[in-house]
Amino acid sequence: MALEGTTVKLSDDAAGLLNDTFGINDLAGGLVIGISAITVKG
Repeated sequence: MALEGTTVKLSDDAAGLLNDTFGINDLAGGLVIGISAITVKG
């Protein structure tokens, strides 16, 4: 099974951590990181 065109977004927690780490306030939760294909093998 594969999920094509899955949108990967930055979470609020990850955005906060990255902002704190780099001393910025530019990143927000929901920022689209990219589009991926997820394949599940069983």
